[in-house]
Amino acid sequence: MADPREPQGLSPDELEAETAEALPERAAMSTLGVDPTAGAVDAVGGVGETLDGLTDQSLLDLDVNVDGDLDAAAPINAGVAANANAALPVDAAVSANTLSPGAQSLASADQASAISQNIEADAIANATQDSSLDQGEVAEPPVAPDDGASAGTGSLLDLDANVDLGLDVAAPIDAAVAANANIAAPIDAAVSANTLSPDATSIASASQESVIVQNIEGTAEANADQTSSIEQGEETP
Repeated sequence: MADPREPQGLSPDELEAETAEALPERAAMSTLGVDPTAGAVDAVGGVGETLDGLTDQSLLDLDVNVDGDLDAAAPINAGVAANANAALPVDAAVSANTLSPGAQSLASADQASAISQNIEADAIANATQDSSLDQGEVAEPPVAPDDGASAGTGSLLDLDANVDLGLDVAAPIDAAVAANANIAAPIDAAVSANTLSPDATSIASASQESVIVQNIEGTAEANADQTSSIEQGEETP
């Protein structure tokens, strides 16, 4: 049994029996092709293949379909009836002296108007409209998805927008206008002026006596009858 106080190791004969090879130099060791990260790459190889597969897929696949059908019908029916009496007597006198010392300028406009207006009439406006509107569209059958489409390739943003607008507009208009009117506009005007005329006299006189009698004993009728039958629609091909 060996003494535990003695150092343990190989005997000289055992050391001679061992064979040893000299280690290469440090510079030569860099050309041996040893990759210290080879194990780590092999360990994450499966994750890399998974990421490669994700790059061929669409991270966001947005499909927007807008199908708007607008049917607008605006039947307009208007009737206007009016009875009017208008009297506009106008009386004006203008007198002026400009750079005329000692001159006299007189302007007189006398107006006496007697206006009698009478309307004994009926203004009737009838606008009858009967509209029958049939607006509608038959929806097209949905497009079947393409089962043969490949899902392995695509972009990061796949946007598909389809816009289909159908516009039907109908605007039948019916209008009737009837009017009875009496209008009287007597105008009386006088103008007198002195310009650069010393000691001159300028006189303007406009005398007007108006007797106006207006009477309407008639009937103003405006009839507009409209019947609209409008059918708007689209059929599937």
